[in-house]
Amino acid sequence: MDPASQGASEHPAEKSTYWDRFKEWLLPSTSFARSETPQKDLLYGRILIAIFYAILTGVFVYTVVRLCYSGRIELFSNLYKVDFIEAPSLAFCPFNANETIQWPQGREPWVSATKMDLKGAQNLSASMRNCSFDRNCGCVDMHAYRLWDISSETASPAGDHHSMVSRESIEIRTNMSDPSQEHVLKVGIYDSFDKAPDWFYVNQGSMFIGQLELIVWTVVDVSVTGLINTFKGDIRAMVKNRHIFRYTSQTVGEIRHHESSTLASSYPQARPETSVRYEMKTFFVEEQRHKYIFL
Repeated sequence: MDPASQGASEHPAEKSTYWDRFKEWLLPSTSFARSETPQKDLLYGRILIAIFYAILTGVFVYTVVRLCYSGRIELFSNLYKVDFIEAPSLAFCPFNANETIQWPQGREPWVSATKMDLKGAQNLSASMRNCSFDRNCGCVDMHAYRLWDISSETASPAGDHHSMVSRESIEIRTNMSDPSQEHVLKVGIYDSFDKAPDWFYVNQGSMFIGQLELIVWTVVDVSVTGLINTFKGDIRAMVKNRHIFRYTSQTVGEIRHHESSTLASSYPQARPETSVRYEMKTFFVEEQRHKYIFL
């Protein structure tokens, strides 16, 4: 008899199944060797450990599902200082949805812009273009300009303190009008980093002066939808940046026609001119980082 046949006869085929391996993984067979009832104790031990792992797995699965569908949000905030901020652009829209802003009859310009800084008033190159949201609007892109953290101060007559008298600001004027009876314009403010506007309302023909605050909002979307959009080619589907502008304003004066203005001189029958002026309230930017949304 050759050695191979002899070894085979001495050691019969010992092929363990996956179930046997799983039971050994739960609890080795030698765990209760000194017990009076080793087989019975081994069975109960494996059942208890299997129940424990089943409960642990269930808790893990429940936690993942809960995170994906509960809408949980976690915020981490910090504050930093910048020397300049991109001049926000404006979208002038009708008051009601699914309507179209009325463009003045005649030739351009349909909009004009002026920057006030330490050197005085400077005319800026601005043009109006069609843009659409839930309504048809006119947009004025100002991304080529900056608002710098520069201000002039003057000493009081007593010389005991200083008071601020000037800060860079931009005024945008337009004769676009709302076709509804409300005569109210819905104005959106946005920049080149985030095309989704933040909205506020102004009375057509009035002048609004306000201050801006910028909040940078980083959204991390850990969700099934985010993964699907990433695989479809949207590499920023799971990490997006929002620039949110908070505009605090007040109305100055009554309805104005500005017959001496550049816009009014372009039209024999000029409509009331709406003016929006803004400056930065502070150049400290609040950043909401690592915002997780599970939807």
